[in-house]
Amino acid sequence: MRKLYHYGLIIVICAMFTNGCAAMIVGAGGTALWQHGKIVSEEPKPTEQVQAAAKQALKHKKIVLNDTVKRDNFVQLRGKGPDGEKIAIDIIETDKNASRIEIRIGIGQKQAAKDLLLEIKKDLYAKPGFKLF
Repeated sequence: MRKLYHYGLIIVICAMFTNGCAAMIVGAGGTALWQHGKIVSEEPKPTEQVQAAAKQALKHKKIVLNDTVKRDNFVQLRGKGPDGEKIAIDIIETDKNASRIEIRIGIGQKQAAKDLLLEIKKDLYAKPGFKLF
């Protein structure tokens, strides 16, 4: 009976350690997938213009802007897409007239991130003036 108690205790301790490791592995895997779907682009435009173009692109894509985080040379726009996926647009000032855009959508959705980047670029480089059609 005593031997059975020891085996049971060893199994419980091993299970506790295994569950902790499994949770850590799942958490790290989720972070890796979130970072894996990141799209990065360097643009020769000031941060303010990139931020305005990003907000306009979010409107075009019907993405709800939930939060804006600003620091010294960094702005992050956080939103939620129509399907409920999390969206983060990081705009980092690399120079006075240059910015880096980093976009992450959901868990590793690179194509959706590329589409949003193209929409931002379309708004960023749109020529002002008279348009006939």
